[in-house]
Amino acid sequence: IEGMQHMPEGVPGSLVNVRTFTESCGTTATIISDDKPIASGLIWNNSATPVYLGGSDVATTVTGFPICTNTALCLRADMPIDARRVQCIVTAGSVDVLILAGGQ
Repeated sequence: IEGMQHMPEGVPGSLVNVRTFTESCGTTATIISDDKPIASGLIWNNSATPVYLGGSDVATTVTGFPICTNTALCLRADMPIDARRVQCIVTAGSVDVLILAGGQ
């Protein structure tokens, strides 16, 4: 159809514009964003320090969901999420997470 973007067969529309970037998560809630629309994403934590995901009220284990570390039990690293307003936080220091994001 004229004027419509062609999507490869089997690729959902939300993952057509795939990119990767890193975000530094610290002791205050940080929005995971590269200033482009994120419809869905995968987030990896390659450190031994737990990173917690949540909304604007994310507060580590109280209201946050842990993502995998290289040593801790946690949610699956390949769990896709609706990443439009996801925020991250750590209990101490900072951790860089790697994001594989798809947008429309």
